[in-house]
Amino acid sequence: LRLQEMSEAKVATADSGNDDLQHRNNNKNCGGGVGGTRSSGAGAGAGAEAGKNACKNTCTAAFVNFLAEHPFLIGLSIRIGLMVLLPILMDDGVLLQGVKYTDIDYDVFTDAAEHVANGRSPFMRHTYRYTPFIAVVLSYSYSWRDSSSSSTIATATTHNNNDGIVQVLYHYFNWWRRPKYFGKLLFCVADALCGLI
Repeated sequence: LRLQEMSEAKVATADSGNDDLQHRNNNKNCGGGVGGTRSSGAGAGAGAEAGKNACKNTCTAAFVNFLAEHPFLIGLSIRIGLMVLLPILMDDGVLLQGVKYTDIDYDVFTDAAEHVANGRSPFMRHTYRYTPFIAVVLSYSYSWRDSSSSSTIATATTHNNNDGIVQVLYHYFNWWRRPKYFGKLLFCVADALCGLI
C-alpha cells in the first residue's frame, strides 16, 4: 500500500513538473506578452554573464597552473624586473632622493672587478674581503664594455650615417653588460638557482 502511494505521489509530482515546463515553453514560444519578453531577455543576459564568469574562472585557473608549473621562471622574472626597476627609481633619485636600493657592497664588488680588468689585484679595493673569483667574473663586464665601445667607434668611423643607430642599438641590447647591472643579473640567477635546488 505504501509503495502504491509513493508511486502515485511521484506521478503527480512529475505531472505538475511537466505542466510547469509546458507553460514556460508556451510563454517562450508565444512571447509571453511583456513579461515573457522580459524573462527571455533576462535569461539571455544571465547566460552571457555565466559565460563571462566561466571564461574568467578558466583564465584564472590557467594562470594559477602556469605559476605552479614554472616557479623558477616566475621567480627569476620577478628578480630581474626588480633589479632593473628599483635602481632606476631609487638609485637615480626618480622616486626617493637620498635612499639607495643598491647596497654599498655591490660598489665594492664592481670596484674590485675594475681592478682585475686593469690587471691589478681585487684586494687593492679597500674593504674587499671576498673571494677573488667574484671579482674575476664581474670583470668581464668591463672587458665587454671596452671592446664594445672600441668596435662602436670603429663602426661609427667607417659608417658615419649609422653612428646614431649603432649607439642606440648598443644602448638597448647591451644594457645587461654594464657593470651597473651585470653583477646583479648574475646574483639574481644564482639566487633563483638556489631556490630551485
